[in-house]
This record gives sequence, C-alpha cells and structure tokens, in this order.
Amino acid sequence: MEKSILDVLTEGIISVDPNGRIKTFNRKARHIFGIDSLSEVEHDSGKLEDGDVVIIVTTALGQDDGNMNSVDLRKIGIDKDIRAGASVIALGRFNVKGPSHIKVLDQSETGTKLEMTHVYMNRRISARLDLKNRFIDISIDGRNFSAHYIKSFGHMVVLNKKQLEVKFVQTQGYSYRKESIGELINGGQFERKVKRQIADLVGKPLEEVLNEPGLVTDLKRTARGIDKGFESRYMDIHEHPVLCALRPVQSEVEEGAAILIVEDISELNTVIRERNQAVTELDSIRAQLMRQKKIDPMPEFIGSSIAMMRLKQLALNASKSISTALLLGESGTGKTILAQAIHMRSPVSSGPFVQVNCGALPEHLIESELFGYESGAFTGANRKGKPGFFELADGGTLFLDEVGEIPLHVQVKLLHAIQHSAFYRVGGTSPIQVRVRIVAATNKNLEHAVSIGQFREDLFYRLNVLRIKIPPLRERREDIGELISALLPQICSRIESSQVKVSRDALYTLQNYSYPGNVRELENILERAVNLCEDGEIKKEHLLMEGVKDSNHFSSEYDLIRPLKEVVQEAEKKEIIKAIARTEGDRDLALKRLGIGKSSFYEKLKKYNIRH
Repeated sequence: MEKSILDVLTEGIISVDPNGRIKTFNRKARHIFGIDSLSEVEHDSGKLEDGDVVIIVTTALGQDDGNMNSVDLRKIGIDKDIRAGASVIALGRFNVKGPSHIKVLDQSETGTKLEMTHVYMNRRISARLDLKNRFIDISIDGRNFSAHYIKSFGHMVVLNKKQLEVKFVQTQGYSYRKESIGELINGGQFERKVKRQIADLVGKPLEEVLNEPGLVTDLKRTARGIDKGFESRYMDIHEHPVLCALRPVQSEVEEGAAILIVEDISELNTVIRERNQAVTELDSIRAQLMRQKKIDPMPEFIGSSIAMMRLKQLALNASKSISTALLLGESGTGKTILAQAIHMRSPVSSGPFVQVNCGALPEHLIESELFGYESGAFTGANRKGKPGFFELADGGTLFLDEVGEIPLHVQVKLLHAIQHSAFYRVGGTSPIQVRVRIVAATNKNLEHAVSIGQFREDLFYRLNVLRIKIPPLRERREDIGELISALLPQICSRIESSQVKVSRDALYTLQNYSYPGNVRELENILERAVNLCEDGEIKKEHLLMEGVKDSNHFSSEYDLIRPLKEVVQEAEKKEIIKAIARTEGDRDLALKRLGIGKSSFYEKLKKYNIRH
C-alpha cells in the first residue's frame, strides 16, 4: 500500500538506512534518473565484438559519454584528431578495417545541427543531432532510436556483425547500469533490456545507483542523526537539474533513516533557457536593423544593443557642442572611453584631452593640481611655479573623472572657473583666461550628495547640462559577445599570448553573469582565463568569477530604518557643512545663519570632524 501511494506522487522519493542502502525509490525518482527501461528496445546482455557496426552521436566529446576521446573513436575506424567538447556523429565497424564516416561540429563553429545518412553494409543508416532542441535520433532502415537530453548526452546503437540486427541501444539511466560509450567501447558489458524493465533497487547501496559521493554521505549522516539535512538545494545529478530536500526520519520502529525529496526542474530550465534565447535573438534582430539603418556613430565604444545605440547617438549629439557634459555610470562601464570619443568628435578635438582622476589626488594638493600655483605659493613649491590641469587643457577638453570626490572648498573655485572661463593660480593675483570644454564623470548619486551637503548644488547644475548615463553591463547582456570578440585579441596581444577561442559552455557562463565590475571586470576575467587555458580554448573551468557581490552605487541610503538619534546627527552635520559651503568658508556668518552660539558651533565642528 505504501509503495503504491509513493508511486503516484509527482516528486521523486528516495529513502536510505544509516548505511546508505536504499529503502525506497519511487516511480517518479526512477523516471527522473532514467533508472527503468520503458522504451520499446529489447536486447540480450553482451559486449561489443569485432566487426559490429557502431553508430555514435555525442553532443560534446568527453562530456557524459564516459570521457570518450579521439583515441576511442579509432576503434571504429575514425582516425581524426577531434577536440574535446565537439559535437560528433560517427559510423564504423568495431576493431575491423573498413569504411567509416564522421561529422564534427567544433565549439568554435557556428551551427546547431549535424546530420549524416549512408547506405552501409546494405543498411540505410542515418543520424541527426539537434543542439537547439536537445534531440538525438539514430535510424536503421527506418526504425528510429531517439533520445532527448538536458545538458549533454552520448547516444549509441550497435548492430551485430552477422545479421546486422540491433544488438545494443543506449538509453537513459546508463550511469546506473555502467553503460557509457567510453566504457563499452573499451570492453565493458551491457545489460539485458526488456520492455518496461523495472530494476530491483531495494537493499542496494545508493552509490551504485546515483554515483554521487557527496549526496550519499549527506544521506548517511542525516540517517544517523549527525546532520539535520537541508531544504531546497539545487543539484545536477547525472546531468539532470533537480531541486532537493533532505530530511531525517526517526521512529520507534526503525533505528534511523533519511528521505530525499527530488523535484525535476529540467522543464523549467528549458523554458527559461528558451525564453532567454528568444529575447537574445530578438535583441540581435533589433540591433541588426538599427545597424542597417545607420552606421555605428561611435564604433570604439563597443556595443550595438538598442540601449547602447541610443546612448551613442546622445553622446554624438553632445559632442557637437562645447557645453559641459556629465557622464554617469557604475565603475567599469567605460566613462573614460566615452569621454575620449566625445572629445574626438567635438569642436575642440584638435586641442588636448586632459584626464584628471579627482579621487586619486591628495585633498591638500587638489587645488594646486587643478589650477596650478605661483612661485613661492607654499613650502616645497617649484620656484618657477607650475601650470595646473586647466591651463594644460586650454583649447581642448578637461575630463574630471570621479568629480564627486572633489572637496567642498575646491568646488567653489571649480564653479567659478567653469562659469567665467578664468581662475587664479594658488598664490596668484592675476586671472588666467582659458577656453576649456568640461566633461565630468562619477559613479556616485550626485543628487543625494547635494541633499546631504557633500556636493554643491550650484556646481551640480553647472555640470549637469548634457547628462549621459551609461547602463551597466548586466542591463545590456547582448553586447557581451561583441565585447569578448573585441577584448580577447587585445588581451592576447598585450600579454604576448597566442590567440584563443571561447567554448560554448564558457560563452554561456559569461553571458549569464551579473558583472558587478562591468566591462573592466569582464576584461579581467578574460585575461585570467587566457593565462589559465590550454589548447587555445577558454573553458568554463577557466572562468574565475566566484565570491563577488553585486554593487549598486545608485541605491538610496534611506532603504533601512535607522535610529532617530543617528538621523538627527546626520541632518545636523549636513546643515553645518552646507552653511559653511554657502558662506564660502565664513564661519561667523555660517553660525549666524544656523542660529546657534559660537561655542556650540565649534563643539559641533569638533564632534562631527568638520574641517572645511
């Protein structure tokens, strides 16, 4: 009765005793892992013999086919070097010289289908592999032996050497039966199959069925009461995506047991994958249509997604002017490259492009670095004086990167220089007139910085004339392939490495990562992979992307509830900083406008460490 109830459940149920021996393995679990042979295939047990006709289809050589390689294929007459991961259809005779045929789709090649048809020893043999729909079919004189797969799969049909009748067919659950192609082609035995064959699993060690050492250990420890199990853990078991829950079972009758509840999520993964693929294809079509309508206005700023094409058009319009431009975007999105692209197309393109990283300049030197200084302006100053970045950029563009890091007392002078196209050197008495186009950039939320008194409101409005926001890489994933194609040759050339390619699995992983560090992080990941890869191909295991959390520089600081005392102190500090900034450093005037006494004012300056 218990067995029949478990068999109607829509979830797989597996239970074991403390020694890891199977107590229950219900019908859904058998279905998920392909344990039972429910096809129309029937054959006796045996092994490959000299002269047998062998047809092999593998979606990715070396993956889920018993670690098969080119050497194994020589046993059916295929004398060709094939790289791991390639899709293969092969036909030949086992350990006998004779005609052989092969079709290969390398990972570096485009395409989603492989097909082969031959009249071979008076049998019409055809094989088809559809990578997009994850389907394999081998046909012998019109009799089809098909298989659907989730990630990768090795499919094989064998005809005996005498009657050329079907001797063996690969089916799901081969891992349980130890019938992978690699094992069979190297002398392994295959089991007898009959229609609707139900394997007797009760009492068997779980490792003989699932071959998952970590999971077997978890089940044993949970059955013995050492661990408490887990809830909702994603796993790949025999290349099958499942969601598992592991729980202990204790009763007065039994010493101990553990139950594993398994939910098949392969269909959900397929739906998500197909949806993502459809969105990617749609975006690709849209981008292609846009490229057909107009030439890429800024090809050096890589990306042809709709968002990037719109951004480039906006930047192109901004480059025609000499008005101040403000570039917004997370770190690593390419603000410097965009600033250079704007300069090269601007009316001042013949002048210099001077880049200043405001965040890297010491606070006590930033004023003299921006505006220069006269002889003897301060201790250690050059006796001849020194021009600042404003003077060096005269007639061209001054790019103020990380402009949000400029301290308040320098912001006053920067605002004056932008408004009047003139400034005074530190220690100078004569104004210096310049013609400079300002492009500023930041990864900060300047509106928020203004609201808490860390950035001057009037300077913000002066900078925020032509506003361009660069989307993070995770919002334009369709550009990732284009970026990889552009960055890889540059990286290989820079580190003096031979050119490399990216495997399909690695490309899929790269296209589905969130990139908190944006394009700069993608470039670093690729450079590491180039150094780690062998045989000129980057594989998934060469991509080191773990342990990085997403960042969001534009999130609000008011998302969390904070103590009122902390909020009041922050507001008080903000108003004091704002008052000092608005009175251009006149503290007596600032304390009057704040309406507080002198002693109280200076106590708060000390309390909040305000030094402006």
